[in-house]
Amino acid sequence: MRQISIHATEPTSPSSPRFSLAEVRQLIALMNTNDLNEITIERPEAGTRLALRKTTLEVNVQVNGTAVALPAATTALPPVVAPPAAPETPAYAYVTAPLVGTYHPALKAGQKPLVTVGDSVREGQIIGGIETLRVMNEVEAHMNGRVVEILVQPGQPVEYGQRLIALAPETR
Repeated sequence: MRQISIHATEPTSPSSPRFSLAEVRQLIALMNTNDLNEITIERPEAGTRLALRKTTLEVNVQVNGTAVALPAATTALPPVVAPPAAPETPAYAYVTAPLVGTYHPALKAGQKPLVTVGDSVREGQIIGGIETLRVMNEVEAHMNGRVVEILVQPGQPVEYGQRLIALAPETR
């Protein structure tokens, strides 16, 4: 019996790091037709690793350390999902949209933005606005911090709870 490892270089959708049932079935067929006892597929950009190992009576599926034993003759396999990758960015707090509408960095047209990257903000400070039904609603900082990144563009539609601004927490 032989072993094969594949390092996938084709991009996968970060919102769907799963291996499809068809892909798993194809891999099992590849193992059977080529007398392989193990096959490993890695998709590093999606944080996904799939390892299939064959023993005499069963196929062991292992995803990031979690093993599931399946009979070799199984026709319906459960979907394989990798646990979400740990965030590599520092712990930021996010100001989120309190309602649905259009994001504006200033409360009036032609005004300069209320905050820019690098600015320090205090809890309760108005940092932008969301226009809904032609009414401008103020967006306030919920904590003291430094603006690290503005995640939306002026005039961009936003959803309730969408992240607008990343803050590095500060104590004052």
